[in-house]
Amino acid sequence: MKKEITLLGLLVLSFTSFGQETFSKLIDLNVAKRNIVRDFEMQDDKIYILAEHFCASTTNPSSYSSCTSLSKYSNKGELLQSILIDTLYPEGSNKLTFFNNTLYVSGHWHGALNGRPTALMEFDTDLSPLNSLSYESTVDWASNNEGIIQSNHSFYLYGSTLDSNTGKRYGQIMSLDNELHPRWAKKYGYGERKNNCLDLQYTTDEHLIFLNPYHDGPGLSGSSGFQILKLDQNGLVVDSFEFEDIAAENPAILASDDGSIYFTSQDHPLGNALPSNGRINKLSADFSNILWSFQLPTDPFSNARRYKIYDYLQTQDGNIIACGDVWDETEDGPAGGIHRTWNGFLVSMNPDGERNWLRIFKYENEQENLPTEQYGNYRHSHLRKVKEDDDGNIIACGTVSYTNTQQSILNDSVNTTNIWLLSVTPEGCIENNNCEEITIVKEGQLEDRKAAFKIGTTWTYEVEDPLSRAVSFQTYTIIDSAVIMNEKVHVISNSYDANLEYMLVKEDSVLFYDERLEAFQLNYKFYEDIDYSVAWKGVCHDSEMEIADVTIDSITKMPVENDSIEVQNVRLSNNGSVNSDINTSILKNIGLMYGGLRLPLGLALCDSRRQITKVRCFESDNYEYNFNNYPCDSTWFTTSIEPIAPPKLELFPNPSTGLLTLRGIDHDVHFQVFNALGQLIGEDKSVNHTITISSPGFYYLSFQYSDKIFTQKVIISE
Repeated sequence: MKKEITLLGLLVLSFTSFGQETFSKLIDLNVAKRNIVRDFEMQDDKIYILAEHFCASTTNPSSYSSCTSLSKYSNKGELLQSILIDTLYPEGSNKLTFFNNTLYVSGHWHGALNGRPTALMEFDTDLSPLNSLSYESTVDWASNNEGIIQSNHSFYLYGSTLDSNTGKRYGQIMSLDNELHPRWAKKYGYGERKNNCLDLQYTTDEHLIFLNPYHDGPGLSGSSGFQILKLDQNGLVVDSFEFEDIAAENPAILASDDGSIYFTSQDHPLGNALPSNGRINKLSADFSNILWSFQLPTDPFSNARRYKIYDYLQTQDGNIIACGDVWDETEDGPAGGIHRTWNGFLVSMNPDGERNWLRIFKYENEQENLPTEQYGNYRHSHLRKVKEDDDGNIIACGTVSYTNTQQSILNDSVNTTNIWLLSVTPEGCIENNNCEEITIVKEGQLEDRKAAFKIGTTWTYEVEDPLSRAVSFQTYTIIDSAVIMNEKVHVISNSYDANLEYMLVKEDSVLFYDERLEAFQLNYKFYEDIDYSVAWKGVCHDSEMEIADVTIDSITKMPVENDSIEVQNVRLSNNGSVNSDINTSILKNIGLMYGGLRLPLGLALCDSRRQITKVRCFESDNYEYNFNNYPCDSTWFTTSIEPIAPPKLELFPNPSTGLLTLRGIDHDVHFQVFNALGQLIGEDKSVNHTITISSPGFYYLSFQYSDKIFTQKVIISE
C-alpha cells in the first residue's frame, strides 16, 4: 500500500508520489477584481501558475492597479503557496520557464512607461525571490516582452519593440547565455507598421520558430496576415511561411517531434475553402506545403461555435492536444440569448488530421443573486495553457469569469474572476463525470475537497475527570487567522487554558504547527484511503524525531440526525503515546472523533487526569451537528469516586509488566480499561483478584466495588 510522509516547514519527508487525480477547481487567491492566467509550468509534480490581478492600493482602498501572483499547487490541484509580486506586470503569455531548479519569470516593471525595460525575476521552488534583472529598451513606449524560453545553453526573451522615429513596431528576440548575459538581439519586420514575435519555440533540428502577425497599417495597402519564421541559433531567418487570415486573433503554433508545424487559423490558410469558425493546420517540416487543414466542428443552425486556440502540446503517444475558448450558443441557437458564453475546450488530433475527441467545459452559474432565467446558465470559461503529466493526464489552466451582465449585479465582495485548474484523463474526461462532448461543470457537483473551516467554527469535546467522575466539555474555536512560515493559518483557542493552536488546511489535509518540530505536522487527510506517516517529538520529554504510521483500516458511514458522515477508522503505530497501536476515527471535514483536535502523538509520560473523549458537537457556516442526545454544554457527575489507596484497596505492582493484583477486596470484580484518549478498549472480570493487561502503555483502570466507582492510572512496561 502506498504511504506518504508529510511535514511542512523546516523538515519535509516525501517518499512516494501519488498518481494524478482528475479535477476541475476554481481558485480564489483573495486578490480583488481580476484573476487572469498568463502562464503555468509543471516541475517535480508541482504546478506553478502566473496570473495578473488588480490589487487594491494600500493607501486608497477604492483604487486598483495591476499586480502579479505566483502560486504553487500539488499535482492534485491543492494550493500550497502563493505570493504577490506588486513590482511586476505580466503582459502577454509564456512568462515562466525552469532551469537548474530555478523558476524564471519575465514581464515589465510595474509603472514603467518610457522604454518599458524587460523584467526578469528568479525564484526558487518555494517561491522565494533570488534575483531580479532589467533589460533596457532602446526606444520609448515599447511593449518589448512577450515571453521567455530556455534551451541549448541559452535563454531567449521575445516580444516586440517600437521605433519611436518611424512609429514602426518590430518583432524582437534577445538571446542570453545561462548566466543571463546578453549575447545578441535582433528585430524582425515584414509589415510596414506592425509586427510581433509570438510563441517562440525550438524545433527538433535545433532551430527557432515564431509567429509574426503583421499589418501594413492604414493609408498603405491595408494588407495584413501572418508569417511563421524559422531562424538559426544566431537569429538569422532561414525559412518562412506566409498566410492570410483576417478573422484570426493571434493564432498559436507548435513545433512537433517530426519537424512539422501545427498552427491555428480561422479560415483555410490557403484561402481555397468557405469561411469557417476555426481550424488546425499542419505545415510540412520544409515549410513547402500544408499537409492538412482540419475544421473544428460547428453547426451554424444550432450552436454557431467559434473557436480560439491559445496553446498546443504533443502528447507522449504522439497526439496533438489544443486548448482555447469556444463561443457556443447551444442553449438558444444562433438567435442568441442570455445563455451564450465563451467556454473552455480541449481537442485531441492524431498526426494525420483526424479528431480523437473534443470536450467543451461549461461552468454553471450557481450564484444565488443571479437567477439563471435572467442572467444565464453559465459563466465565461477560458483555457489558456495546456500540459501533460507523467501519467498521461492533461492539465489545463485558465480563467472562469462572470459575463458583463452577471458582473453588473454582483457586489465587490464577490471575486468576478477565478483561476481555473483542470485535470482530465488522456481521453479528456473528468473522472466520475459523464465523459461527453459537452461537460457541464457544477461548482458544487465536484466534491469540495477543502474543509469549510472559518472564523467562528467550533468543536465541542466531552471531558471526563476519572477521579471526581465529573463529565464536562471543552470547546475549540477559530478566532482569527495568522501567517506562520509564509502559510495562512487558522488561530484556535480553547475554553480550558490560554494555549493556542495553529491549523493549516490544504485541501483534504489538516496540519498543525508543532513547536517541537518547528514545522507543520500532518494530522489527518479527510479524503484519502492511502496510508501515510506523521513525524512527532515527545510532548512531555525530550526526544529525537520519530515517525508514526497511520493505517486506514476502513471507511464507513455514520448516520447523524438527517445526514450521514464519512468516517475513517485508523490505527496509529509507533505513536509515542503507548507501545500498542491506538485506534481512532476521523470524521470527514470535521476532525477526530475522540481526543480533541490533534492526533495523540508523543504523549508518553504526560500525566493528566482530564481525559478529552468523544466529540459532542461541531458548528460551522455550512452545517451543525450534535452527535449526542444532550446539549453541547451540559455538565454532570456520574457518582461518587474515591481513588484506590492503601490499606483499604491497593493495586500493585504499578508500574507492572502486565499482571496486576487487587488487595482489599473479598470477591472478583468486573473492570474496564480505557486508553489515554479515554476510549474503552476492553473489559473483563478479575480472576483470583488479578487483572491482566497484555499490551505495554498507560491506561485508566476502572471498576465498581461497595457501591463506589474506583479509577486509577496504570503503567504497563515491556
